[in-house]
Order: sequence, then structure tokens, then C-alpha cells
Amino acid sequence: MNKLTPSDARRLRVLLAVYQVAHGKTGEGVATDDLERHLDGALDIDRDSLEDILQGLWDQRLVIGFRGGDGLNTVFLQPHGKDLAMQFDRMRSDPTLRVRELQDAYLRWLYVQTEEQGLHPTVSDYLATSPGFYGSPYTDQELMKAGTRLKNNGFIEGEGRYSYPAPAQPQLTARGRLVIEKNRSVHDEPHQPAPQYFNTTVHGNANVANASPGSNQVFLVDSEWAAKSTAVLDAIEQALSTLPPDMSTTAAALVADARHAVETNSPSRTKRALTALGSFLGDTTAGALGGLLSAQAIAVTSLLGG
Repeated sequence: MNKLTPSDARRLRVLLAVYQVAHGKTGEGVATDDLERHLDGALDIDRDSLEDILQGLWDQRLVIGFRGGDGLNTVFLQPHGKDLAMQFDRMRSDPTLRVRELQDAYLRWLYVQTEEQGLHPTVSDYLATSPGFYGSPYTDQELMKAGTRLKNNGFIEGEGRYSYPAPAQPQLTARGRLVIEKNRSVHDEPHQPAPQYFNTTVHGNANVANASPGSNQVFLVDSEWAAKSTAVLDAIEQALSTLPPDMSTTAAALVADARHAVETNSPSRTKRALTALGSFLGDTTAGALGGLLSAQAIAVTSLLGG
């Protein structure tokens, strides 16, 4: 699955904080002091860095700011900023995406603890690190679910406790160590479930934080691949008018190629077309909108086999 870079995720989390402090109301003034209190050190950034991020959101017309003698002291959420904040919040709350990412993160943490530091960690030790998905904390139940899946698929081993099959003091198997040492994902196996995708709604001009390209997953062809591919292409096509003309023209051609592949019932060609489209959107200066659209295109390729 394509992932947002840490800096892009940080900008989106600040935008989400503006949305939350404004109670979702566009044009509602949000004082930078109130925003700083709301974040409460969650992003580990100082006041100057926060103002820099807000200025970037202003430059991208996601917010409008007011600058006084003491700096950028108020911002006002704009409609396309509200759309993007809501989209980001839906993405980080998606139960499928959360548990999938947690499995990889948990396995990486276990590797460091056991192979590099020689420790014998427990589930409670991992929870004590306050893990989360783009700032949204994982729950005990999510970790138990992730641990159970890792055990069932042969990446970790150990005994569960009470009614939970997830190992209370997990140990890496040879297969689990190999995944980390080859810098792979536990989802690179053909029997794993495919990820969900998410839709994007755009109002007005939007040029926002960029996403980095990620690795493609390998899956058996999903029976709903055509419908889901079409839904993603519809979302991308809707957003084309917000991109610069030269980028919009190139993206439109890539969308048309992918649509033709879907219409001719060719999963392999559709996968190539969506991969090209996702890479283009992720590598351009389309910002976070491009990043989310790119993530959609790349994620749906998981349904299209190896």
C-alpha cells in the first residue's frame, strides 16, 4: 500500500486539528494558541514549526490565515481543506487499513526487541510505546487481532492467555525474521486479504501534501476488482480539474487507459495502468490530494493479482 511520508502525515494531522478545533465549520477562526493546546505536543513540533505548517496549508488554500505582529495567529478552514481533513480522518480510522499496518509495525518492533536488543517483549510492552496509525492510537483489541493474524500466518509464535489466541510473549519465526530482513510486508503473500480503498471528494482548487511511492502487494484477483477499480477512477477523474493543466492532461490519459483495460476485462492490464497512474500522481507536485489519489490507485491494484 502506498503510504504518506511522515512530513505529509504531519501536515494532514495539523489540518485535521484545525478541522476539529473549528468543529468542522468552514470560515470559523481558529487561534494558533488554541491549536497548539489541542495538539498538546502530539506532533513534537515547536510554535515556529507549527506556523510553518499552517503557512504551507495557507499557500495550498486549505486554510486562510491572519498574520499579526506576533506571527500567524489565526487560520480559517476552507471547503477543500475540510474535505481533505475528513478524508484523512476516514483513512486513518479505516479498520482494515489500521490492522494491516499494525501487523507490519508490530513485527518490525518485535524484530528490534528480540534480534537487535536481545529482549523478551510482551504485548503490554508494545502497547506501552503508544503505537498508532497516523496519530490515531491502536486499541488492545486491534493489537490482539493483529497478533492473532501474525500467529495464524506463521510470522510469530507463542502461547496466548485467557480467551485470546494472540501470543502474550511473542517470538519471531524464521518466516517472520525473513520478512523484516528482506524489507517486505506480511501482506506480500497471495493468501492475505486485499485492502479497502477510500473515496475522495473535492471542492474548488486543491494543491496539498505529497505522498511517497510504496511497494505493490501481490494478491489473487478479487471478484469485485472491476467495480472497485471503476470507483477509484471516478474519484480521480473528479479531482482532475483541481490539478495544473499539464498534469491534468497526463492524468486524464492514464485514467482513460485504465478505464479501457477495465472495460475489456483485463485485470493484468488494469493493474499496470493503475500502477502507472498511482506513480504519476505520487511523483508530481499535486500534494496531499495527489498522495491520497495515488494511494487509492495503488491500493486497488492489490485486487488484481500478481
